[in-house]
Amino acid sequence: MPNIPVRFTRRARTNLRKFQRILESARKRDVNESDTSVIVKDMLSDLLGYDKYEEVTTELAIRGHVLRSRNQDEGAAPLSD
Repeated sequence: MPNIPVRFTRRARTNLRKFQRILESARKRDVNESDTSVIVKDMLSDLLGYDKYEEVTTELAIRGHVLRSRNQDEGAAPLSD
């Protein structure tokens, strides 16, 4: 079994409790895709330590066009497809 860093274990234990409540509430309210993506982005940031503004990408559909946001390592994002 791999060694799991103590820092991660503490952060995960604390934040998993928080996200259990958030996810249960979201399930009961039957939230939409946009709300779900916000929750997932926060989970990636809080649980796994990703920078949600620089390391997590998003994709947004607006009136039939797809807009993509990429992290800085991938270069500039196109405005639409």
